[in-house]
Amino acid sequence: MTSETDMRKELLARVEQVREVLTRTAAESEEARFLVPEAVSALREAGLLRLKVAAELGGWEATPATQMLVIEALTEIDPAAGWNVMVNNNSTGFMSAYLPDAAIAEVFSDGVPIAAGVAPPMGSARRVDGGYVFTGRWKTCSGVRQSSWLRLT
Repeated sequence: MTSETDMRKELLARVEQVREVLTRTAAESEEARFLVPEAVSALREAGLLRLKVAAELGGWEATPATQMLVIEALTEIDPAAGWNVMVNNNSTGFMSAYLPDAAIAEVFSDGVPIAAGVAPPMGSARRVDGGYVFTGRWKTCSGVRQSSWLRLT
């Protein structure tokens, strides 16, 4: 078992691993108004999109203090990256903690997903061939472009 201190050091080292990519893509992400795919890939490959996920599902299960240190370090490099890491980790962490076993098996079948969430949802979704149709008025859903799952709670 890794100590919290060792986990913090490891995660902060991983932040340094993505520094160059985030610095280089920050202006592009700002212009696009979403985190560009290269930045998302770097964060995912560094394991920074699974801070809150249960360890048994491949996550870090980091304490809130460690999560905040990592998000702060990312935000100092690129605020959009810090925000997106926080949003994704809130959604995936919530799902790893509260979904029933059958849903966890589906959502986490290919590893820890990228997810976004809306709370509370102000519209509805209905299944159609090939996906879903959403109606209503929805709040901002940061990170939805890069997400494979959407949490509507």
